[in-house]
Amino acid sequence: MLLFFLLCLLLTAGFAAPLRAQNCSCASALTETWGYLQEIPAYRQNCRGNPACAARYRELLRGAPAEASGLPCYLLLTELTSLVKDGHTAVFGAVADTVARHGAVGSSGAGAADFGPDPAGLYYGGGYAFALRPEAGTNRYLLTLSATAGDRWAVGDTLAYLTPLGNRRYRYSGSRPSDGRLITFTEAIRSGAFAAMEIRKDTSTEAYVSYPGAEIYAYEALSGDIDYLRLGDFNSFQPTLREAEAFYATLPPRLTGKYLIVDLRDNTGGGQRNSNVVYRILRRARSDYQRIVVLINHSTTSNAEQFALRLSRWKQVTLAGEASRGVLTYELQGEQRTIGCGHFVLRLATKRIPRYQPYEGSGVPPEWALDPTRPWIPQVVDRLGE
Repeated sequence: MLLFFLLCLLLTAGFAAPLRAQNCSCASALTETWGYLQEIPAYRQNCRGNPACAARYRELLRGAPAEASGLPCYLLLTELTSLVKDGHTAVFGAVADTVARHGAVGSSGAGAADFGPDPAGLYYGGGYAFALRPEAGTNRYLLTLSATAGDRWAVGDTLAYLTPLGNRRYRYSGSRPSDGRLITFTEAIRSGAFAAMEIRKDTSTEAYVSYPGAEIYAYEALSGDIDYLRLGDFNSFQPTLREAEAFYATLPPRLTGKYLIVDLRDNTGGGQRNSNVVYRILRRARSDYQRIVVLINHSTTSNAEQFALRLSRWKQVTLAGEASRGVLTYELQGEQRTIGCGHFVLRLATKRIPRYQPYEGSGVPPEWALDPTRPWIPQVVDRLGE
């Protein structure tokens, strides 16, 4: 009997301990996240010994809603992770939560005159109409659904918060329209368009900042003795790596022009197993070119930004377009944690490359700023002919 009693006691304790430890509040999710952030290089670089980081963490804790799930808590989690100033370290909604709707905040039925100054207004794309308005009492903007063609969302639903970062950049904290998953990233809004989401105020105008084709890798001999090279992805895994290496092998006999355009628009990076191959080819060919122009835009990210900077050290190279995303100093090595009782996933960057620190958050700037309302390749060709 005593043995049976002790066995029951052990089993009860084994089940009770996890139950007591399970705290699904937003405050608990913030505390978990803060603890994990303190393990990474970006925290040591930007927050260790900085009382402003700890003070902001305590402020976010005081404003935490009761539940960990949902957009209000997610906004606080993205604000917390932003303190370490590392674009790769971020928190996302768990896949299981992608069907969630996050409810209405305010009304989306007002006229355009009620939106306020730019960038506020109505934006269109992907079968939706979005209303962007200033949020009362903060410096943020609310993105709500003004019209929808699908069943996932209702008119008036809040999609995201956009927090100004300066230089027409905003931290997007909210749902992905296609599946509802909570995501965060740096968005740029210029000339009436969201760069990453590709939604626009005026859909009758062309979008020239993004790469207009579907090719990942391409070569073309342009008039005026100009070689054009499209490099759209540096993914270092198969089958992309195999495709890239096969394309790169065709380049040496083709690179014979007077000028070279390297198009890195919308290249979200990858790894050096890919980019180093073409870097070595271009390094051998660079002395044959009078000028090499490297195109970058807001969606040029991570290893593609590093690649552009490596090329820019050559005297023949000019960066052209607009500032890149600014997510290049800290590298991902597969580290992630589940937080908030499984509602969120925290992705952690665990390697720092100090020489790229000046560009983190602000992006790699172009020497030639190109007009977003006109096609970019003809602009570059005109500049080369001057």
